Amino acid sequence: VGSYSYLGKAKGITVYDIDLKNGYFKRRCEVEVDNASYVVYSHDKKFLYSIADEGVVSFRILPNGTLNRVNCAKINGMRGCHLSVTPDNKYICVSGFHDGKLTVLEINKDGTVGKIKYEVYNQGYGSIAERNFSPHVRCSKVTPDNKYLFSVDSGIDQVKIFKFDPHTDEELRQVDAIRCERGSSPRFFRFSPDGRFLYLVYEIKNVIEVYSYRAGERGPIVEKVQSISTTADKTGNPNIAACSIKLRDGRLAEVSVRDIRLHADSMLMRFDGYETKEKAAKLSGGTMYISRDEGPHLEEGEYYIADLFGLTVICGGQKAGTVDSVCDGAQADYLLIKLNDGRQVLVPNLPVFVSRPDFENRTITVLDSALLEK
Repeated sequence: VGSYSYLGKAKGITVYDIDLKNGYFKRRCEVEVDNASYVVYSHDKKFLYSIADEGVVSFRILPNGTLNRVNCAKINGMRGCHLSVTPDNKYICVSGFHDGKLTVLEINKDGTVGKIKYEVYNQGYGSIAERNFSPHVRCSKVTPDNKYLFSVDSGIDQVKIFKFDPHTDEELRQVDAIRCERGSSPRFFRFSPDGRFLYLVYEIKNVIEVYSYRAGERGPIVEKVQSISTTADKTGNPNIAACSIKLRDGRLAEVSVRDIRLHADSMLMRFDGYETKEKAAKLSGGTMYISRDEGPHLEEGEYYIADLFGLTVICGGQKAGTVDSVCDGAQADYLLIKLNDGRQVLVPNLPVFVSRPDFENRTITVLDSALLEK
């Protein structure tokens, strides 16, 4: 398992023993590599290759599963983000997110990483300022028939296709491209085991596209055969189409949602007409409202936080107040309850403190009166 090491919580690569019968990992050892953000093994599984700050590091995989560092090769650029080994185990492709560079290095017969065979700096501009405005090479692989090299660039929304013939002295030559929708951010792909299909994942567009592939007489023949959403829920709604945003000055702005993606514990949304940082700042601090029909699908027993607003609070069989709002807490959400005497108290929305909401009668019960005292 490769890890970033700059935080000091990991050395770089951690080797685990896997117990399939009992279903757990047991750590065997750690190997120091500066920011091993991506690792890949050779097709014969004798060598492991890792991204590192200094380039690409090679390891021999010992019979007991531990790693023996063999060598390190520079890539003449910024730290890469993805590695792939060619089907014949003779070359390794390095994708560069930060500098938009594709680097192909030789793999020597002893498994060490050799000299640079090809290096290409992508050029062009994306469609989203502050995000996809410059080339970002994310994933590069040689086709299973060893004839072409496909390279995904999420910054300029393309999959570049190069003629791959390392036995000649010719430079890497682009012969075709999959030109993706602007702003869609293609991210990663893989070929089917038989080499006939390519599966392309998009980061912002939130779809997987399937392409057929075969080598023609004059070049690669790539045809799109399917596009399927990765965000559709059980109701069939793939995304929020539109919403209202109440701005800080009280005005209501009706906006169309272009795309949504999750980032850590947050949700990133892009609105039509607000693509730049300056335009998006106009929406900052606003409150967003969406149609209930476009909300996430609810399983049995689930409810929206907004459903709690206005519930009558019962305590000791008597009406004690109403739920005024809900606040985020470190361990749980808190109900802000406005009591009959005008006071406000916070009560954790946990089963030990409150009952399940009774939405039919619009009530919720506080189980301990002490929670409502000053």
